[in-house]
Amino acid sequence: MNQKEFSSLEIAHLNLWPVLRIASVVFAVIGMIVGIFAFLIFPHPSSVGLSFSTRLLSAMLFAVLYALIVTLGIGLVVWLYNVLSARLNWSIRFQISPTTPTKNLILIVSGLGLS
Repeated sequence: MNQKEFSSLEIAHLNLWPVLRIASVVFAVIGMIVGIFAFLIFPHPSSVGLSFSTRLLSAMLFAVLYALIVTLGIGLVVWLYNVLSARLNWSIRFQISPTTPTKNLILIVSGLGLS
């Protein structure tokens, strides 16, 4: 294939707030699933004597803290990417072949707040 048959996608800047919103929801759900498994389904021997409501509260607290910590980490990575890409004048470029379903790729990229 020659160069004319490829489309290109360039990511020079990430919008912070849409990324944080999506990340917080995704990691809250993941945290709740892990919390349910860790505190309700397969509890640690030290938490077996706790009541169901206390273990449920522990699972929810785990989900909130997990989502907060991971979302802050992702926010830091996005902020660093924006600062470094602006100062160093670089970006991520994708070469997309005609066989790649670009409509789905563009939809996913636009949902993440990429520009």
